Amino acid sequence: MERIAQGRTAEIFAWGDGKILKLFRPGFDGSAYEAQMAQAVIASGMDAPKLFDLVTVDDRRGIVYEYIPGETMRAVFEQKPLSLLALAAQFAATQAHIHSCTAPQLPSLKAKLRDKIQQAAHLDPTTKAAVLAQLTRLPEGDALCHGDYHPDNLLLNANGAKVIDWVDAAQGNPLADVARTYILLTVGDSEAPLWLRMKLGIVRRIFVPTYLRQYFALRGGTFKDIRLWLAPVAAGRLSEDIPQPAALVALVKHSLNGG
Repeated sequence: MERIAQGRTAEIFAWGDGKILKLFRPGFDGSAYEAQMAQAVIASGMDAPKLFDLVTVDDRRGIVYEYIPGETMRAVFEQKPLSLLALAAQFAATQAHIHSCTAPQLPSLKAKLRDKIQQAAHLDPTTKAAVLAQLTRLPEGDALCHGDYHPDNLLLNANGAKVIDWVDAAQGNPLADVARTYILLTVGDSEAPLWLRMKLGIVRRIFVPTYLRQYFALRGGTFKDIRLWLAPVAAGRLSEDIPQPAALVALVKHSLNGG
């Protein structure tokens, strides 16, 4: 089989005409849950990659998906940096479209976030309790939320954009989903190489403000609304065993203090 991509938990292989195989690494088997999430997303009316089958290859579980041609939005930006503003607008419009769908078959975003906060490392009990109390006060919602929306999960081709990797999908308040995206785009590793930190600086100064402005124009709201979700979403991300968590811990505490 021809491997075309790989990640921490799975490898992606070409699988016949118009299909790819997501093959989980030994010791990982999220295939049944991911398939359930993918089917619920498709049922919501979202144009997500079709799911064809669950398979086992060499004692490893896998999912056969529709092959989506194209390049990630991040790759397009790296090739055409002058397209940054247009890409930010497209990024916002695609997320706004996601949030126009409802997905009653998906789990609650707040419930998932509560579980993640309870499992989060690097937070003292008092801070964790304050974050959970804030989460309780925030409103529920029934919008389709991607749960991990960033430029690597958006494929661009001549037909437009298609969002991939729906394993973290949930139904909930779209502002929480935007808060997650904001954190993914702005909270980086302070020990990363200089070139990577410079690139992140461009994203922070140009891409993120344009993205948020376009999103709010389409869906309403302001950054003040997003700020209420920053502490719970950042705390939940601390359950993901990420390197250099200090920036997230600082964001949690700053947000709890009204920052």
